[in-house]
Amino acid sequence: MPLLKHSLRQDHQKIREGWRPLDPGDRRTLGYESRTGLVTGALGKLVTDKELAYAWLYGDLVHADDRAEDRVHGHDIDARFQAGTFLMAHVAIQAIKTLNFLRHLQSEGYTGLEEDVFTERVIARPRRDLTHAKFATAPVGTPVAALEALLDGFSAHPDAGDSDSEAT
Repeated sequence: MPLLKHSLRQDHQKIREGWRPLDPGDRRTLGYESRTGLVTGALGKLVTDKELAYAWLYGDLVHADDRAEDRVHGHDIDARFQAGTFLMAHVAIQAIKTLNFLRHLQSEGYTGLEEDVFTERVIARPRRDLTHAKFATAPVGTPVAALEALLDGFSAHPDAGDSDSEAT
């Protein structure tokens, strides 16, 4: 592989610098800081957009943390979601820049990657229709045996098809 041209090294450095502000450990804001509070009370602590975004990403979206609002000083889920979408937009832009840089490197012969790396589908598009023959809900804590008894007593609708066959 040829040595990387100076201009490509600079482009690579810009790509790396573009990812740094997205890191949760980086203290810089992406665009704003916010305080919240009651009309009659004092404002809470100043919180960065990234703190809100990562509270939404890890607290609300991944772990369903019911204390997330406390850690971001009263900012509700709407504020956290707004910051999260702001962060994800920045991530998407940076990912596209990175992909385009890699495509350029590949076209110049720097990567050794095959063309199909950029053209092969990586997003699932399942083509299955599932027929629900039986379905039951119950309060949290209901024993499995009680749910199974509910399902065993269920008769499929005559138009539902053969409930023993796998749907395609």
